Amino acid sequence: MNRILLQVVFIFSGFMAFSQPDTEVFLFDFEFSKDSLKLSNIEVISEDNPGYDNQPSFLNDSIILFVSTRNDQTDIKSYNLNSSKGKWITDTEASEYSPIKIPGQDAFAAVKLEKDGEQRLFKYSFTDPKLNVMIIDDIVIGYHVWLNGNIVISSILKDENLTLTVSDFRFKKHKDLVEHVGRSLSIIPKTDPPNFSFVDKNTNPWQLMSFNLDKLEAEPLFEMMPNVEDLVWLDDDYAFCGKGSKVFVRKNRNRGKWEEVANLAGFGINHITRMAISPNKKKMAIVGQYIADYDPTTPDDIVQQQLEAYNYQDIDMFLETYTDDIKLYNYPNELFAEGKEQLREIYSKLFEKTPDLYAELENRTIIGNKVIDKEKVLMNGKTIFAVAIYEVENGLIKKVTFLR
Repeated sequence: MNRILLQVVFIFSGFMAFSQPDTEVFLFDFEFSKDSLKLSNIEVISEDNPGYDNQPSFLNDSIILFVSTRNDQTDIKSYNLNSSKGKWITDTEASEYSPIKIPGQDAFAAVKLEKDGEQRLFKYSFTDPKLNVMIIDDIVIGYHVWLNGNIVISSILKDENLTLTVSDFRFKKHKDLVEHVGRSLSIIPKTDPPNFSFVDKNTNPWQLMSFNLDKLEAEPLFEMMPNVEDLVWLDDDYAFCGKGSKVFVRKNRNRGKWEEVANLAGFGINHITRMAISPNKKKMAIVGQYIADYDPTTPDDIVQQQLEAYNYQDIDMFLETYTDDIKLYNYPNELFAEGKEQLREIYSKLFEKTPDLYAELENRTIIGNKVIDKEKVLMNGKTIFAVAIYEVENGLIKKVTFLR
């Protein structure tokens, strides 16, 4: 790897800590009947806190946990639905993520990210959160869900991807189950023994899978929406997800498709990602961004539109993201395409000849009008990695430089 490429990669990784979106956690009254969803009485439980507020998880019908930014790090916060008051739970020198209650214990688990980059799973006491104990330190856990007090399912960072892994504390052992999965892990309600769902990214489009740990078997449930990997189960029949400002529902064991059931644009909300539903099914927490804080002409948004059009293999939508005089380069300055017509010729042939073509975003950094993406591309059954540097002008992509 040459010196300049190393500089690009260094810049790319060094800015990741500052590229988390300015999200909020919204709480709604929730009513669902068949294909009709009513969301009302909105509360902003993250209190319009600047920075990253995310990963909601209900402890019970009255308390919800989530992560929130303060003092340039993320800490765990709780919100009491009865008193409408929030409270900071953790106060360490590290950042904490992904708070999940441990079944049968007066404690929750969270991923702790130390300032030196060490990332481990800790247990925190509800009685005194200062009493926190490291419970897993030999694998890098990103996301987790607990089947019971002894068994945790997690997505771990391994070989630049997430791998589905089970850890059993009775035997202090880990077992890898599936490679290249998403971050969303959920217990499927009313399954006995408990099955859990995960997103399989080895297929295009991504597939939601059900895993039976007793049989060590996974079976497909249905396709995810393009570039959506977060969902929440209402029961064993219905799952919800969000995309843009819209909420969608999908019936399990049905050959149908995702159906739009709500649009939160009227609440000023866009970029919906994670969701959580209270145990009594009367409340829904939704992570999103204010439309007022969201500018559709910002560099990262037009690049994201381009990525989604590429994965849809929609040539017209794809070209709409570029200027008429767009130029494509191989690093450092080898021009290989110029103008929309040449792009149409190149990418129309690529889409036609490569039905499995799919680019997955690994990392993204924004520096001024430049967006630096690290992408994992599936092409004709093979996987390649590339870095693309997009330069945006007046809301459209004007120049792209590829490092392969």
